[in-house]
Amino acid sequence: MSNSLVLSPEDVSLLARHFALGETASYEDGKLVVDHTLFEVISGVVAVPGWQGPLLLDIVKAARVEVLRAACEATITGGFKSSALGAAHTYPSDMKAQINLMGSVTDSFMPNLPPDWQTPFWVCDAANVWSYKAHSAPQIQQAGRDGKALVVRCQAALDELTARVLAAATADAVTEIMWTEGAAA
Repeated sequence: MSNSLVLSPEDVSLLARHFALGETASYEDGKLVVDHTLFEVISGVVAVPGWQGPLLLDIVKAARVEVLRAACEATITGGFKSSALGAAHTYPSDMKAQINLMGSVTDSFMPNLPPDWQTPFWVCDAANVWSYKAHSAPQIQQAGRDGKALVVRCQAALDELTARVLAAATADAVTEIMWTEGAAA
């Protein structure tokens, strides 16, 4: 297909949603119409006349950044490993778990804690068994540091990938920039 740009399904969806915000745009049955111009979407390929134009490039960049942000968020909220209890465990890191961990870590710093202070927190062991395990103050603080380290690595990876997207000169170059499993390693 001449003048075609290969996009991921996520890019196609974001592109369609972006265009759908306009007054003269619609997306239905694999057809994207913008300002009376028809773009056909077939298996993630969008036929775009003159697709190298700056407006489309800006839209593709915005769509890719949104895909990268979503992938970053999924990695952050997908759990993290910590050896705070000795052996490595997976800790949950969805929003509620992050709030609970923050509260537990904060509580562990309160003055005049009894020497045997503990707080329970959910962890998953190597056998994939979840349990509510007691953590001492140093243990919950280490788990908090390990969770925060994942967030910082993910945000640094997102920053680097976003900079690459914004610097890309073509839509093809933009679509080659992806979040990978090791992006936050």
